[in-house]
Amino acid sequence: MHGRRTALAFCALALSACATAVTEFPDVASVDLSQETVEIQSDIVEATLEQKARIDRLAWPLLVANAELCHERQRQAYGITFGNDDTIRALVDGLTPEQVSAIGYDASLTVIAVSGGSPAAEAGVERRAVPIRVGETVIGGDPGALEDALRKDRNARAVAKKTGLIANPLAMVFEQNGERLEVALQPDAICDVQVRSVGTDTVNASAGRSVININRGISNYLTSDRDLSIVIAHELGHVAGGHVGKLTRNHWVSGRFAWGLPLRLGAGLVDLGFGGILERLAGRETPPGQAAVASLDNRALGIRTFEREADYLAVYFAARAGLDLEGIEDLFSQLARLSARSTYGDRSHPVTSERMLALQLARQEVEAKIAKGEPLVPEGWPYPLDQ
Repeated sequence: MHGRRTALAFCALALSACATAVTEFPDVASVDLSQETVEIQSDIVEATLEQKARIDRLAWPLLVANAELCHERQRQAYGITFGNDDTIRALVDGLTPEQVSAIGYDASLTVIAVSGGSPAAEAGVERRAVPIRVGETVIGGDPGALEDALRKDRNARAVAKKTGLIANPLAMVFEQNGERLEVALQPDAICDVQVRSVGTDTVNASAGRSVININRGISNYLTSDRDLSIVIAHELGHVAGGHVGKLTRNHWVSGRFAWGLPLRLGAGLVDLGFGGILERLAGRETPPGQAAVASLDNRALGIRTFEREADYLAVYFAARAGLDLEGIEDLFSQLARLSARSTYGDRSHPVTSERMLALQLARQEVEAKIAKGEPLVPEGWPYPLDQ
């Protein structure tokens, strides 16, 4: 007991010795603070949705124009993203259900985004529209009812395709801007790829088996819509080329699953102990251990080969979507120049000079085909095209 009292007395003494502010500043009313917080959080949500809208708008023509090159990865879509408060929380990390509710979202469904140029956009559907009826199904804000209606539509279109018929347009009814909006939509065939806006400030983008992630950093860095579209086209090249699956196969065939982790641990120890000395002797930024691992990965997994192919496919995908190819090589050079390491060494992406020259040749190849009126199909493309 005596020891406990001594400890409390010591804590009180320590707290009394802490430094404090000496000026007097106005007290902020809790109501004003709460309102300001809601406004800031609302602005963050709006900025996130605007970024998503930009990426959706730029991705749509690429997904439509290159649907036949995506071979089995195709689907039909209307260009509408539905969602509710859970969707907002997934898009904007860090908000509680109560905070999302204060901004104006609840469990009921609403239109979160409309892809520019899509059937929905052409019909005048806008963000914040509330779906009332889809097909013959009354939605009533229920995600399950919406999924059931869209599943019925997919099944009807699959049957129509098998029988050689054209499926009827999908009737949708919305409440939009206080009025009733009725539309009848035929979907576009697109690459079955989800293009996501990611709230990460790194100037980068990435691709999975059927998803493309566009970081907020690269979206903000590339103010030109054309340039950001070409980045999306590059990542689409990874998806259409099946690069994730091929990398996984190489990972196992090469045995990297066994030697990869020990090698990285050893490389980390080398860089920790001798990295600074070896970097200065070599006159390069890349830590020697990291460079050695990158070199082995490039050789064992073929990472750089896949990056070259994604560059090559991006030129074709961009051209098929009607994008201007002028200076396409300069865009990738601009991104590469964010680090001096891009000019040398064993990196996953081709070094700047090699990449620029290869892209220039690819652009010239595509421009020659356009001039001759030839189909814009990459040389050696192994997958059958829809006729």
